[in-house]
Amino acid sequence: MQLLTNLEIGWLNGWIYSVIFLVTGCSSYIFAKRMTSFSWMTKKQFLLAGIADVAAIGLCIFTIWKPIVYPGILFWVGNVIYILGLIFVIMAIVAFARTPDDKLVTRGIYGAFRHPYYLGGYLSLIGTGLICREWLIIFVAIASMIPGFWSAKWEEEHLEETYGDEYKRR
Repeated sequence: MQLLTNLEIGWLNGWIYSVIFLVTGCSSYIFAKRMTSFSWMTKKQFLLAGIADVAAIGLCIFTIWKPIVYPGILFWVGNVIYILGLIFVIMAIVAFARTPDDKLVTRGIYGAFRHPYYLGGYLSLIGTGLICREWLIIFVAIASMIPGFWSAKWEEEHLEETYGDEYKRR
């Protein structure tokens, strides 16, 4: 794997994985709108947290030019990580969709993980990087975890203020 391999547009490029990832992630706007509400964030928090989203979208656009490298162990490991990430994202959206808007989401995957949507997104991006054998995708996905960490921290503070002891017990 090189830091930046050849770029070429093609039908069998990483964009296939990116489209599936974006459609799955954006389905939260349809099925679990509450996941997409950030009105509680300050403007500074919203902009800083948005860096992770911009990085993810940028990586998805970048994959238009990144061929899928098949066969090989990285292809198969990348697919396992990618699919695991998608499962986390889907399970997070389902858990939100099945929980009334005024209740804390504690069922499903949220019973085991605090931020499965974030985790799933990062896993999917890293898996795509492995599938395309592109270190830049992996590096940017990992680097975008820093603003993602702060976003999760602010989200936890908000949930603690909103739900009090119910959230602290989790």
